Amino acid sequence: MSALIVRVQSEALTALGARARAALVEEPMADAGGRAVKLLLVEHFTELNEERHRAGGEHFYADAARSVQNPETTGGQATIAIDKIGLAQRLFGGTIRAINGKYLAIPVEGTDAVGKVPADFTNLQFFKTKRGGGLKLKRAVASVVGHVRTGKNKGKSRNEADIIGDVVLFWLVPSVDQDADPTVLPADEEMQSVAYDAMDQFLTRRLASNN
Repeated sequence: MSALIVRVQSEALTALGARARAALVEEPMADAGGRAVKLLLVEHFTELNEERHRAGGEHFYADAARSVQNPETTGGQATIAIDKIGLAQRLFGGTIRAINGKYLAIPVEGTDAVGKVPADFTNLQFFKTKRGGGLKLKRAVASVVGHVRTGKNKGKSRNEADIIGDVVLFWLVPSVDQDADPTVLPADEEMQSVAYDAMDQFLTRRLASNN
């Protein structure tokens, strides 16, 4: 599985690394910074999930939070992998094309389709559009309009369905262009600051313990 790789670097972090090498604690210090950034990423994805997904719907960013791996530290650098399919697509944007079928199904905002797929519904109807098509749901309300007065059904209620209009739940398109969204990850400055603070605290404690 391909993963989104996060690396954080700045002049301040490089200078801190030089101090750590002199103290022979470069690797554990980098690991401390990596773990701090991992925690920041998990918190960031959790907040995005609460902001962008309604209850009971999709939980894309909650899955992303669970997919953040522990940092791998080599050569004084910590690398964090995020094994969530689609995260890089949202971050960098680009064209998404249908793979397993003819169309992509795009849920219509504000409907019950958000966070779901067409297979979650049993009564959708296809209709054609210039670019592809759509899937709609016929809505009706049953009402009692009276009782049968004669015949074998005398005394039973007579029901009718009042059609109240169709609702489009999905648009079907062969491809869609997705804009890049840099807010998928915390800002570089925020990750640099979190990493620096954790590494500086680690180095300060280690040097103090050696005195």
